[in-house]
This record gives sequence, C-alpha cells and structure tokens, in this order.
Amino acid sequence: MYACFSDKEWRTMAATTLVAVVAMSLLAVVRLGLPTGGRLSLGLVVALCVPLTLYRSRTWSSVTGAYLLLALWVLLATLSVNNIYEWLSPAGATPDMPALYGDDRSYYRWALHYYDGRVDVPHVAFPGLPVMILLSWKLLGVNVVWPVTMNVTFTLTAIVITSITAVRLLGKREIAPSETTIGTLTLLGCALLTFMLSHGAAVLKEAAVTLSMSVVGAVLAVFVDNRHLEARHYMAFAIACVMLAFIRTTYMYLVMLALIVVALGNVKSRVPHVALLLAITVATFVVGDSVAYYSFERHALIISGGERMQSLFIVGESQQPYLNLIGNYFHYPIWKRLVLLPLTTAVQYIIPFPWSYGRTLLFGEILARCSYGWYMVGGLAMFYYLFLSWRERYSLGAWAWVAPTLFAAVAYISAGSVSRYVVPIQAMFVPVALWALCVARADSKVKRLMLWWAVVYAVVMVVTLVTCYQIQVNYLRSLNEYYRSLRELQSN
Repeated sequence: MYACFSDKEWRTMAATTLVAVVAMSLLAVVRLGLPTGGRLSLGLVVALCVPLTLYRSRTWSSVTGAYLLLALWVLLATLSVNNIYEWLSPAGATPDMPALYGDDRSYYRWALHYYDGRVDVPHVAFPGLPVMILLSWKLLGVNVVWPVTMNVTFTLTAIVITSITAVRLLGKREIAPSETTIGTLTLLGCALLTFMLSHGAAVLKEAAVTLSMSVVGAVLAVFVDNRHLEARHYMAFAIACVMLAFIRTTYMYLVMLALIVVALGNVKSRVPHVALLLAITVATFVVGDSVAYYSFERHALIISGGERMQSLFIVGESQQPYLNLIGNYFHYPIWKRLVLLPLTTAVQYIIPFPWSYGRTLLFGEILARCSYGWYMVGGLAMFYYLFLSWRERYSLGAWAWVAPTLFAAVAYISAGSVSRYVVPIQAMFVPVALWALCVARADSKVKRLMLWWAVVYAVVMVVTLVTCYQIQVNYLRSLNEYYRSLRELQSN
C-alpha cells in the first residue's frame, strides 16, 4: 500500500499502520479466537486499504490526514471486535449464527435463508443490504465478520469522499486555508459524528446509505464552481442511486429533493444536467421499488401519515412525554405538521440524548450517545445558515441548503422521532461548519459574532438537555411507581 512512497513521513506512517494492523489483529484473535479473529483481521485490513488508498490518491492528502483516518479505523476495528464478541457470547451463538436483534437480525437471517435455507425468511422491506451480505458469503463463506467489515469500509470511504467534497466546495475560495488543511479538518469534523461512526460496525444499512449520499453530495458539489458534469460524475451518481434504490428505496425521494434544491441555485445552467441526474434517479427508483416490499401506495402513506405511521413511531416508553406534547401528529393535516416542523426538527437534532437508563452500557452504545461532537458541528452549521448564508461574499450557494432541507424532510415524515434516519445526512453538514470557521478566522467581526453565538448556543443546549432529562426521568419514575403499585395490588 505504501510501496510508492519515498518520503520519510510516509514511511513512518507505513510503520505505524503496520503496528496498528498487528495490534488490531491480536485483539481480534485474543477476543474472538481462530478462525473468526483471523477472518475479521483480513476484512479489517481491506476496510483500511480502500479508503486510505482513495485518500492518498488526492494531491492534497497529508500524513496528518492519514493518521486521522488510521485512528478512525482503529476505533471502528475495536468496535467491530466488541460487537462481534457480544453477538457470540450468548449460549448457542456461533460466527455463522450470531445473537443479533432488531433489524440486524432480520437482514442477517434473510441472507441466511437464501444462502442455505436453514432459517425461515423474515420480513425485510428493502433487500439491498441482505443481498450484499449474501454475495459476500458466496465468495467468502457464512460469517458475521463480512457484513461488519463491509460497513466499516463504507463508513471510512464515505468520510474520505466528504473530505473530497469539502475541498471541492472550499478549496478555491480566497479566505479558505489550503486544500490539505481543508481535507484534514473535514476528516476531523467527521470524527466528531460518533453516532454515524457507531453504525459503521453494525449489520445495518445506514453505512451503505451514508456512502451513497456522500457520493451524491460530491457530484452535486461540482456545480458550485460552475463546472459541467463529466461522464465519470454521471457514472458515480448512477452507482450511488442503484445502491440507494435497493438498500433504502425511500431515500430516493431525498435525492430528488436534493436535485431540486441544487437546480434552484442556477436554473439556466444547471437544469439540463439536473434533468439527466433526475432521469437516472427516477429510473433506478423504479427498478429498486420493483423488488422492495413498499409499494407506491405505501410511500404515499408514509408521507401523508395516518394510523399505520402512528402505530410505528413515538411508541417507546422514554418517548411518551414527547407523544403527550405532540399528540396525534400523524393524523394532523399538512399545514399543522409544517407548523410543527421547527419542533420536530429540533427533537431530531438533539437525539439520541447523551445519556442512557440502562444499567450496563456497551462500547457501541456509549459511542452512539456521545452526541456532543454532533452538537458542535451542528452549532457551527447553524451559525452559517443564520449569519453567513445570506451574505453573497460568504455564501456557499444552493449546495449548502441540501443537508438542512433533507434533514427537515425526514423530521416532517417521522416527527423527528428516529435519529437513525438522518445518519446519512450528518456528514453533509461538516463542510458547512468548516466554512463557518474559515470565515470567522478571516473576518474579525464574524469571529466576535461567532463567540457570542457559541455562548448563546451552549446555554440553550444545556437548558434544553437538562429539561429533557428531567422530563424523561420524572416520567419513568412515575411509570415505575405505577407498575410497582400494580404489582402490589395484584399480590394482595
């Protein structure tokens, strides 16, 4: 991987990479044993080579950025080992039949059913990820390590593509730092998105969707400097759409929405290119929807709401205070749901809360709930939208509005109650947040304004989180008291 590098720093980086690979391999073997640990080590090496090779191919890549990427790989490798260990710990669990739960279990067993028929086929709305798991097993044999390492690869590659997007957006701007600095800081910004990272070592579709959306964002960023799309851009966009169409068909609506937002930025020059991208999106959507469980009628019900949506969302015990506040949201007319959009978007923004009521927390759960990095990225992005986006000198154009538009669309559909749905969108805020920092660095007035904003934002977030915590705690205490009284009454 580093054979072509002659620079001393890169040789040092190669040695460090080797040490990290050996360390993670030993951890996998000690924790999981052979041959599972060895197979996981092999998959993790591939998961490092792919994004690191892509990053090193950039003319602006740096040793510092490579170290950051390596550190992220170590984090995801450790999380992968711990997750697989937990899945294999229950009695009877094996590497080819791990103890998975929820959507992880459904995807895994769907692939297993079509591999050798040993289990009944579960209900899976979108077969894309299970098919990818099945294909990996056809090549490498049935084992839980392959879908996990596949998602590690997707996550790290998506982060590198986000850095490419940031360089494309900001690199030629007068007040921006060097392209190398932009790329490195983008990697660092993505490292703050721990909730997104936590999905990179799970058997879930979010990692693949995040990769697809990062490609979509990178292609749309080509419009920023008024360049025309080339054949390679259309091909990359088509591949991303194919992945989305089969892995999560409903996300294709968000791609269409993103195309509309970008087209509005410069209708005359962009519409012909956006029209072709839209044609690709619609074609792949139709194909993907033909094999998905959801019909067009079901898509309409998801958007319009109704009893089915009310029975699926805001049903957890800890969500009941929110349900009491928002009421029968999915039965409201469109205008009322739009009026409530600031509330639902705000709820979606602050969850998952940085606390848990479980007695024991796994490493992955801790990582998922370290939301403070996301709050930092989001706060900087908000500063851009509130104070910089309307200034022509500092505006990033229509591209910057893609992420908040998609974020709000998801909040509208789900009442902001499912944080996992916006994982693929989070990284798109990083270039916007980085640009806010660049402007503050170059403009003393903006810097002072940002300092005031940081104070106000921090106070609002602290008050909001403390209030939410107290509401949840009080509700759960009253619920426990109710159940205790009910048990006492039954025993008497």
